[in-house]
Amino acid sequence: MNILPLIDQLSDPDERERVFAADDLGVSNEPAAIGPLIARLLLEESRAVREMIMLALRRIESEVVLEQAVQLLASDDPFVRNEMGALLQARGEKSIPWLVRVQNHADPDVRKLAIDAASEIPSPLVSGMLATALADPDPNVVITAVEYAGLRQCSELRAQIEALAAVAVEPMLLLACNEVLTVLRRAGSSASGPAATEIF
Repeated sequence: MNILPLIDQLSDPDERERVFAADDLGVSNEPAAIGPLIARLLLEESRAVREMIMLALRRIESEVVLEQAVQLLASDDPFVRNEMGALLQARGEKSIPWLVRVQNHADPDVRKLAIDAASEIPSPLVSGMLATALADPDPNVVITAVEYAGLRQCSELRAQIEALAAVAVEPMLLLACNEVLTVLRRAGSSASGPAATEIF
């Protein structure tokens, strides 16, 4: 499929034409459409066109989409950041290696967005990401990782969270650790045998 006319159409003065072009480029599933779509996304002012571009990127199966998405977690545009996080989350376990790569990003907001995106992916690999985030130098990233460990009931991270709680000086971090440890201990207790009330 020749996508060059569609790429040109992304710059059409008519908003509807840009929407149609983005839609057709997504249907094409051509990796060559990714760069032009992202370039237009970063320039585009129309919400309708931006949303169609995001839909188009979700349709294109190439891993180049994931590579670009993790880079755009550092965008200054909240729409772009949030949509790229949602795209990565929607791709599931395929996104994990790309999200792991940005866990050493210089911007703590990007590191936090990486675990936000991974948090609802049903994969055991997310536990490794959370373990890394628990050792992050930024307290907000650590607190977020602690909270996700509790939500996912990552009992394998209990010792690491206990060690954090023992040295925590940030009140919010200490509170998060204590709350999550309570959850993990209860989960561990429930898994180890019948509840005490069952013996009466």
